[in-house]
Amino acid sequence: EGVGTEYTRQYRAYGSLRLVSYVQFLLKYYFPIRERICQGGGVAMRAYAIGEAPAELVELSCDLAERFSLRFFGRMPARIPTVEQLAFEEKCRERQARGPKFAGSVVYPDYPVE
Repeated sequence: EGVGTEYTRQYRAYGSLRLVSYVQFLLKYYFPIRERICQGGGVAMRAYAIGEAPAELVELSCDLAERFSLRFFGRMPARIPTVEQLAFEEKCRERQARGPKFAGSVVYPDYPVE
């Protein structure tokens, strides 16, 4: 059961503790990520409809949503990040933690990394 508007919606699940716990798990970890993926697919469909994107983009968006579901529920092997991907993420986290460098009213987001 969902009550409230889109942004203030609260969900209530009824049944056994096992099923209610599963529903809460899905509401917290599965549906928000899937919703974001499907929003991207919606943007791709709109762009295709007005002639600004190829049909392949829509197909790729749908495939991404399907692969996410298959991996989430264990029907497809998980994708483990490579060493390069992990290094890139760490670099981004470090830069984000330091924030941009300010000089008066100008922001320099790309300053040299020590």
